[in-house]
Amino acid sequence: MNTIFLNQKRAAFTLIEVIVSLGIWLAVLVLWPPLLRQVQARFPDQAILAYLTADRRLNQLANTATLTRNEQQLQVKQAKETYLVATYVKTGNHPMIRVTTPKGGHLPLLNDVTSFTLIATQGANQQRYQLVMTNQQHFDGVVIGARDGH
Repeated sequence: MNTIFLNQKRAAFTLIEVIVSLGIWLAVLVLWPPLLRQVQARFPDQAILAYLTADRRLNQLANTATLTRNEQQLQVKQAKETYLVATYVKTGNHPMIRVTTPKGGHLPLLNDVTSFTLIATQGANQQRYQLVMTNQQHFDGVVIGARDGH
């Protein structure tokens, strides 16, 4: 009887092949979510680096400008152009702080901002602000405009 089975070729998977395949598939299924979290994870200092970059860009824009506060918007008036800094939320996107250009476009300054609050200051041509990021980190900053004689 054994001689009949030796000459036949098996077209289907054997039981061991199916078990090994299911084991590999199960391992991938179990390890996929942690792998995705690891790949998408932000490093701890990413929010502070993004904030510092945005603060530097904002101060560079305001360096030769006059600052005016209009409710919760900051108007940065340079010699030829006037920019508007404010929060913006588009449906389905994360809130951001953006600079609106005179030509109608906008430049994203900082993403994932929950709130942007302008605070009254006593100094001439400067503006304090507070930010709260979506990860609940709080940042305070100051924008300094053009100084007299510069």
